[in-house]
Amino acid sequence: MTILQANGLEKVFITNTIFKDISISINAGQKVGLVGPNGAGKSTLMKCIAGLEELDGGTLSFAKGANFGYLAQRVDFDLEKTLREVILEAFADVLALNTEIRQLELDISSEEDAEKQAALLHDYQEKQERYEKLGGYAVESHVKGIVLGLGFAESDLERRVESFSGGERTRVMLARQLARDPDILLLDEPTNHLDLPAIEWLEVFLKNFKGTVLVISHDEYFLDAIVDTVMDLENQSLTTYPMGFFKYKEEKKRQRAVQHKHFLEQQKHIAKELEYIRRNRAGVNSKQARGREKKLMRETRLADITETENINIGTYAVDESARFVLSVNGLDLDVCGKHLAENLTFDIQAREKVAIIGRNGVGKSSLLKKIITEIESGESKTVKLGNRVRYAYFDQHQMALDESLTVLEQTLASCDLKISEAKTLLARYLFREDDLERKVALLSGGEKVRLSFMILLFREPNFLILDEPTNHLDMESKEIIVHFLKAFEGAILVVSHDREVLNGVTERTLEMEGGTLTAYLGNYSYYKEKKELLQALAQEQAAQAQKAVAAPVAAPKKRTPSVSKSKLRTEIERLEQKIEELEEKIDALNDALTQPGARYSEIARELDEANADLEETMETWQEKSELLEEAQSK
Repeated sequence: MTILQANGLEKVFITNTIFKDISISINAGQKVGLVGPNGAGKSTLMKCIAGLEELDGGTLSFAKGANFGYLAQRVDFDLEKTLREVILEAFADVLALNTEIRQLELDISSEEDAEKQAALLHDYQEKQERYEKLGGYAVESHVKGIVLGLGFAESDLERRVESFSGGERTRVMLARQLARDPDILLLDEPTNHLDLPAIEWLEVFLKNFKGTVLVISHDEYFLDAIVDTVMDLENQSLTTYPMGFFKYKEEKKRQRAVQHKHFLEQQKHIAKELEYIRRNRAGVNSKQARGREKKLMRETRLADITETENINIGTYAVDESARFVLSVNGLDLDVCGKHLAENLTFDIQAREKVAIIGRNGVGKSSLLKKIITEIESGESKTVKLGNRVRYAYFDQHQMALDESLTVLEQTLASCDLKISEAKTLLARYLFREDDLERKVALLSGGEKVRLSFMILLFREPNFLILDEPTNHLDMESKEIIVHFLKAFEGAILVVSHDREVLNGVTERTLEMEGGTLTAYLGNYSYYKEKKELLQALAQEQAAQAQKAVAAPVAAPKKRTPSVSKSKLRTEIERLEQKIEELEEKIDALNDALTQPGARYSEIARELDEANADLEETMETWQEKSELLEEAQSK
C-alpha cells in the first residue's frame, strides 16, 4: 500500500530553485534514506513533507488516516519541562479531552435541571467513548513503556530535560514522536549527538520498526543498516535506487563511469567529424561535409557527469619523529569539580593511529583537552611529548576560530601567507571569492570544520590530536578526510563516533569506561567483536557458577584410563613441545607490536588466537597429566 505520494514538487527561495519536478512514492513499511550533498535541499524537502514549509508547486498526499512523527535536527521543546511533560505534549488533544470530561462530571453533579443534565450526560458519554478510542486510559503506561524502551530509567520521567546530555535529548525527541505510534517517521540526522551504543541501539530499533521511515543522515554505516531504498537529491532532481546504501554507492559509481565513457566517446566522434568538415568544407567533398555538419548539429549532446566539488587537502611528507610520540602515565581527570577518571596510562608510538571511544559524558573530549593543557605547560610529570614531534589539535567546537574575523582574516591570522596565497589555499577547501568576507560566526558547521582543518594542516604536523573531526561534513567531504587520515604518515589520537574513521583509520582502540581506559589491539569492529566475546564468556561463567552452587554435591566418579601409560607420555611430550612453541610465538608477536609501522590489527588477531590456543593446550596437558598420575598410582 502506498502511504506517501508526491508529484511535481517544487521549492524556490526568492530566485533560487531548491528542487523541481520531484516525484516520490513510498510504501507502508518501507525504509528510505534521503541523501545528497550539503545544500541540495534534503532538510527542506523533509520539512515540506512534514507540512512545516510550503511548497511552491506539486501535490502531496498521504494514505487515509496515516499519521507521522518528525524528528528535527535541533531540540524543539522547552528544556525546563520534565521528560514526562515533554512526551505528554504528544497527547495534547487527549489530555484536553480528559480535562473536558472532568469538567463535565462536575457540571452534571451540580446541574438541577433534568433536561440540561441529560444533555450534559449525552455529551459526557460521547467524549468518554472518544477518549477511550484515543487510548486515553493507557497514556501513562504507554509513555512509561516508550521511556524504558529508549533506555531511560523510570525516575528520569521527573527529570528536567535541561539536565540531559545531547544524545539523551535526541532520544527525548524520538520518544515524543514514537508516543503516538506514527505510521511514518521523518528523521533528520537522528544520530547527531549520539554515542556509538545509542546509534547501534537506534539501528536495531528502526530495523524492527513496523512503520515507514524516511531518514536523512551522513552516517553511511547507519544508513546501510536500516534502509532498503535510497533517494538521491542532487542538482534539483531526485533519483530513486531500490537497494541498500552501500549497493547504491556501487551502482552510482558504475553509472557515473558509464556516463563518462559515453561522453568521451561522443566527444571523440564530434572532434573527428569537425576535422572532416574543416578539411572538406571547400573541396570536392563539400556537399558531404555540409551534410555531416547538419547531422552533427541535430545530434543530442551528452552531458558529462557533474562531479561534486570536494576539499583538496593534498599530501605532504611527514618528518620522521622519534619512535616515542606521546606518553600518558598516571593522569587524573577532573572536570568542573567532578572526578571522571584516575591513573590513566597509555603510550603512542610513531605512525600509530589510536581511537578513544566511550559513552557520552565519560570525559573523552575532556581527556584530549587535559593532554593539550599538560603538553603546553611544559612541566607535566604525567604527559610527555617525544622529540621532533609537532602536534596539531582539532577541537570539535572550533574554539580556535575567532568568530569576529572574516574567513580571509582568520586565514591570514593563523597562516603565514600573502593574500593571494591565502585565497589559493582557501579555494582548495571550497571557499569561493564571495565567502572570503563572510564572518566566521556566520559559517555553517561543515564550513567551520573545513576552515579548522585547513589551519590545522598548514604547519604540516606529524601528530594529530582530533576531537570528532568528521562532524557536520557531508559524505563526500568526509570521504576525503578519512582518505587523508588513512594515508597520513604520522601518529593520530582521535575521539570519534564515526565508524568510517574508527574502522578505516585507527588500529588500536582505547575504551573509556568507569574512570579507566581499556586497550583493544584492533579497530572498532575488532573491539566490538572482542567485547561481545568477553561479555558472553562472563555471562557463561556466571551461569556455571550459579548452577554449581544450586546443584547437589555428587560423589566423585572414578576415572578409568582409556589409553595406555606410554601413549599418555607421548601425548604429554607432544603437548609440552606445542606449549613451548606457542610461548615463543606469543613473545615474538608482543615484540612485533612495539615496532613502528606494525600491522596492529593483524598482529592483534594472531596474538589472541595464539593465547587462546595456548590456554586450550595447557588445559589438555593438565588433563593428560592427571590421567597419567592416576594410572601410575594403580
